Amino acid sequence: MIKRKPVSKIETIRIHTRKTAKLTKILLMDGKDTPEVIGVVEAEEVPANHVTDRSNVDNGNVRSVKYDTRSIPNDWMSDSETISKLNKFITELEESELNQLNLDNKYEVFVKIVQTEMDLKLNKRKTNIYDGKSNKRRRMKKSWWNENLTLLWNEVCKAERAWHKCHNGCKKDLRHIFVEKRKLFDKSSQKAKRQFWYNSQEQLLDDQKRDPREFWKKIGKVGVGNERQKSIPMEVTLDDGTTSTDTNTVLNKWKNCFDKLLNCNNQTIDTNVNINIPDDFLDREILYEEVVNAVIKSKNGKSPGIDQLSVELFRNNALMLILHKLFNICFKYGKIPSVWGKVL
Repeated sequence: MIKRKPVSKIETIRIHTRKTAKLTKILLMDGKDTPEVIGVVEAEEVPANHVTDRSNVDNGNVRSVKYDTRSIPNDWMSDSETISKLNKFITELEESELNQLNLDNKYEVFVKIVQTEMDLKLNKRKTNIYDGKSNKRRRMKKSWWNENLTLLWNEVCKAERAWHKCHNGCKKDLRHIFVEKRKLFDKSSQKAKRQFWYNSQEQLLDDQKRDPREFWKKIGKVGVGNERQKSIPMEVTLDDGTTSTDTNTVLNKWKNCFDKLLNCNNQTIDTNVNINIPDDFLDREILYEEVVNAVIKSKNGKSPGIDQLSVELFRNNALMLILHKLFNICFKYGKIPSVWGKVL
């Protein structure tokens, strides 16, 4: 197995229900005499119709479905059953009493309609999202880490996964490959560490002769000494040209200078200003042409949100009409679906 930093406690709290899948918190406690939290991950509630499957998160990866939106079929969102569902969605959205809960429920219905069409008509593939990113992020904080070590570490992880997944006669050979890659990574890691400290020592010796001030700054960063910092002197220059270090005099001087800075005399400010200025152009409903132009001009290949609806899917007359209705309702009532404010 790969040598890792000793971990004394891993707490993982998961709540799985019919409607939600929540990964609440993961605490990694450093295995020392005094426990130290080295990683805290929190995730907010995610709808169950999200395509990511966390059923095998204990195995170190997350199962995800990725749709190919580069080639949308000609019959996309055009069959009679789908059109009927969309018309029903628009009617219920316009006739229902709009509040945040109703808006979220209606939008969830719309997302399910589109995702059902995606499952039927779009090519898709399942991918594994491994959790090595958090380990990499912690290692990048080490001063001696470099890009070559990142590549070697990824090769070690890849070889270990191949070894564990193999259940036939090649398992022994795969373990040998994994051990060799691990040895190569360990040697490279130790070499990079030694090279970093050697270069740091040489730099310190050079700074000691060339720039003593910079030398002591670097010494302070490694904990040997304290970095010198300049502080604001407790003194002011009075109107007669003399310098005073009396605390009350200094504070009064600062107070008087800042008190006159933005307080102008003989000027009244009317605070009773009507900020609600009517404007027919800005207050009118969003036009259908504006929605069409925004969708067409949007860039392709952008990552979707939690609802997995990318912009390529909306280049369809039926869906652009849905967006037009939905945007105007959001604009009128000042509310948006809660899922729009969440991130993956």
